[in-house]
Amino acid sequence: MSALQSPASVGSGGSIENPPSTGNVTPLPPLRYSIRPASLLFCLLMFLSGILYADDAAELRGWIIESIKAGQRPAVFVDLLGTTMRAKVVSADDTGITVDALGVKTDVAWQDLSPNRFFALAARIAGDRSPSDKVSLVRFARCSGLDAQAGELEAELLRADPSVQDLLNPPELSDPKVSLAPSPETGPPPATDTASPVTAPVSSAPASSVAGLGRYAPIGAAAIPADHPRLFFRKKSLKDVRSAARALQEARSGFRGGFTSRYRDDNPAMLALKYLLSNDDAAARRAVSLMKTQGVNDWYHAGEWVSQSALAYDWLYDYPGFSDKDKKEAEDAIVSGMNTCVRWVAGKDGHFIWNGHWICMAGAVTGTVALYGHRQEATANAERVLRTCDESLLALDYIDGAWPEGPTYAFHTLHDMIVAVEAFWSATGENPYKRHPGLARFSHWFMWMTRPDWSLERWDDASGGSSCNSDHEYAGYILPIARGAADPAASMYAKSLMAKWGARSFSPEYQGHYLSLWGFPEITEPIARYPAALSDCFGRNVAGHVIARSGWGPDDSMLAFRAGQNICPGHQHYCANAFTYYHKAPLAIDSGQYMGNPLADYMKNYTQHSVAHNLVVFPRTGKPDDDGGQTMEFHHVLTSSRDLVDPGSWNVASIFAYEEKGSYMYVGADATRAYGGKCRLFVRELVYLRPNKIVILDRTVPADGRTPTWLLHSVGEPLLTRNQFIVQNEGMRLAGTFVLPQEITLAAVGGPGREFWNVGRNWPPPSQPLRFHQPGAWRIEASPVSPQANWFLVAMDSAPKSAPPPPVSPVMDDPAFIGLSIAGRTVLFQKDRPGVVKVR
Repeated sequence: MSALQSPASVGSGGSIENPPSTGNVTPLPPLRYSIRPASLLFCLLMFLSGILYADDAAELRGWIIESIKAGQRPAVFVDLLGTTMRAKVVSADDTGITVDALGVKTDVAWQDLSPNRFFALAARIAGDRSPSDKVSLVRFARCSGLDAQAGELEAELLRADPSVQDLLNPPELSDPKVSLAPSPETGPPPATDTASPVTAPVSSAPASSVAGLGRYAPIGAAAIPADHPRLFFRKKSLKDVRSAARALQEARSGFRGGFTSRYRDDNPAMLALKYLLSNDDAAARRAVSLMKTQGVNDWYHAGEWVSQSALAYDWLYDYPGFSDKDKKEAEDAIVSGMNTCVRWVAGKDGHFIWNGHWICMAGAVTGTVALYGHRQEATANAERVLRTCDESLLALDYIDGAWPEGPTYAFHTLHDMIVAVEAFWSATGENPYKRHPGLARFSHWFMWMTRPDWSLERWDDASGGSSCNSDHEYAGYILPIARGAADPAASMYAKSLMAKWGARSFSPEYQGHYLSLWGFPEITEPIARYPAALSDCFGRNVAGHVIARSGWGPDDSMLAFRAGQNICPGHQHYCANAFTYYHKAPLAIDSGQYMGNPLADYMKNYTQHSVAHNLVVFPRTGKPDDDGGQTMEFHHVLTSSRDLVDPGSWNVASIFAYEEKGSYMYVGADATRAYGGKCRLFVRELVYLRPNKIVILDRTVPADGRTPTWLLHSVGEPLLTRNQFIVQNEGMRLAGTFVLPQEITLAAVGGPGREFWNVGRNWPPPSQPLRFHQPGAWRIEASPVSPQANWFLVAMDSAPKSAPPPPVSPVMDDPAFIGLSIAGRTVLFQKDRPGVVKVR
């Protein structure tokens, strides 16, 4: 693994902020990437796992060499400090390619390129070549295990020129096969990159590997039952469903606060369920009438009414009052909405890690399964829809169950995801919870996001109201995961929610996916208590979520940190390297308020911006309209699992170091690329000293004409002294002391009329959301006095507001390390290599 290194010693005289230098004084320390070729830094190179056809591989190599010599400079992907980033191919010959990353050129041999990387490079080079020429790409992808790439390209070529069909027939398997190297190799295969990471690997790595993307064998449609019901349960289990439903109803009636079942008379699925459980003929007739009424066909809302109507169609298929004419009218309505859903989830506009995708996916899967064998539209789409559902869950595996849109949209996603997953299971007979470990991790993510006060951490588009509280029907959505994944942690979390919130932990309405519990009541025995681990990292190099606690009790503290890719720009904020902190009250908070419209002025100009989060911004001197935050873009980019492997420009930040040591947690992340050139470096290293202390080192190098400004948001007005601050809330306080810069300017921004201040004006939401627990109104802005002092080293401590701040002192006696001491504990960071920390 490469290191970040300083070009000169920082321990040979001069102050810590102004090292000796010649010519212009540079910020301490101006870091550059140093690459050790022996470590095979550029992980274009997953181990060569496919067997490749010699002629096709040779032809593609020839294309690449020819095009590079002609002046093309295509981009490929390299891994640097654990993150994937772009590099240019600057030359190529018979031995391999040379790439340029951050001004450093490195040679990569052909045999060190994985089939996936080699295919991506050759496809870019292919450009405007004829369809017959591109047949070599298809054959190469086929025999390399890149089934999805081969299928997509093959369909594209056939649309352009149907005559290439004969050329697409692959050679016999007895043909000689070789590797990507120019000639067959002898001896052992090339080794993978075995360089050690900067620190210990994440405790819960993503369940699926990069190599698995695009070759994951989908489940076919042939297993879909011919009779009805076929969604969530079968006719032979209806008696058990009725018994289990009565038992569950009786159990719910004992919940604190009681439980009253009700059926909405505008939801055909609930009405159909009422008929199945109680033979209520009026409910069935009402459901049939609703099914025949075509719902809204816009891309976002179609999924909800399609899934309701599809469930009702399936459950009432044998109802005597559901005539052939009624079925035809219901099918027409369902098909119309189902086609809208299918276009979105399986088309180029789909976006796997997005709540709207799963709303459409629920409609696509339920509609397809319900009408399979009855309508050609559903039968023809079945393979495609099931494959897309499976690949979408593979994307959830890859981000390790994290959700980048915030808790509100994670909750909406979970509801529709469970509907789609249960429909997939009942249609195919294969358990998707076992097939996709990301589902269980998604339930763990909710557990870790639950604060000690049972509300949820405010990340990204978190709205007010009960969707930021764990009483919002969460147990009803976690229980199917606990059952399907046989996951004791999910079971424990769901039962904890039920014990805490009683009837409020379930919807008061019968939701269709609860049948998965009634039909399969075997819930895994829960673990006895919350996990012994005190931190967890979700999707280290993709979502980049770290959550750490001092314990699981109501008086414990909780720190949350994120530094991942810009996966979902619609609801994901521009806050890579931001943190929040809770200790008996929200102390360091995400500011801003979400009211349902990500394109509203208050969202675009404040809430989504970096200025509303606890990180560093780089405003331009003399330009009040430039807040110096991270780059703002609004687009959906993740249209297949392979986009997670080659993320392109939205790969703005990632975690390069993470350690859980019991007495402390350490995380390091690089968010330089997130700023779009406003800085040349922003690396944050954070140490959470349990139970109640935080130490942060921010290494920054601003672009010319910009000043780094350190931000921390609070509910109440901060108290400021020369290099210290105190924020207070609900009887608690967070006290902070800056060790670096040695000379610093602190300012408080906020108060009435300035709560959402940015670029010279206030950007308040149109109204106050319901039950918003932490309406931030203030922020601290800390800036260095000297333009050469660009590092921030700060220690923070939380305690009751009557407690005095602990003493903090710099520790600068080691020429290789920089750090501080707080209340008898010392934290040291290596000066020229982020990722190395000492805590004692």
